[in-house]
Amino acid sequence: MGSQNSYLTVSGKSKELIWSLLGLVQSTSPLIPGSRQDRFVGGFCQQDLYLVVSVSPNLVEDEPTLSALSENATVFFGQVYEGVNFSITGEWRNGEKRWTVEHGQLLATEELTISGEPPAILQDIIATIDAKKKDTPEDAHYDFYFSVPVLLFKSLTGYSYERSPNFIDDGEAVVLFRPARGA
Repeated sequence: MGSQNSYLTVSGKSKELIWSLLGLVQSTSPLIPGSRQDRFVGGFCQQDLYLVVSVSPNLVEDEPTLSALSENATVFFGQVYEGVNFSITGEWRNGEKRWTVEHGQLLATEELTISGEPPAILQDIIATIDAKKKDTPEDAHYDFYFSVPVLLFKSLTGYSYERSPNFIDDGEAVVLFRPARGA
């Protein structure tokens, strides 16, 4: 079936304001391992970079919330759904979506949809992927371009959905959330 995750980082806002804008509250109930509950994990992954991770795609699909979250701040977002080979990453800054890089289920395995002006590092990532592709047998049927948005997000934030978040210990290294509307 494959993993489904969404994640974002915010720089320029307090964690309390991030929680409020995302409609999240601290959860006092334990996270059930392996559950697909609509739970969120948050913490600082760099000094001024707060990371929120969820199994819910809603985290990065609510554009009005992302716009508000990026006012006087920068938000990098990403989402993967391995089951259909979908991945996307992008940036919001000062209330506006700046760029996105998407590899979707309806695209050929060597296609990306790019809007706006993504960082120059994208070209290096594509070149690396193309080199790996050349060294792979043609009958391997591997979707190399699925990794492009994932690697771009990792190069910008240090986080990859393939690994557990590496939070900085700030006394609240990992905070569990649930939607405030269900509180």
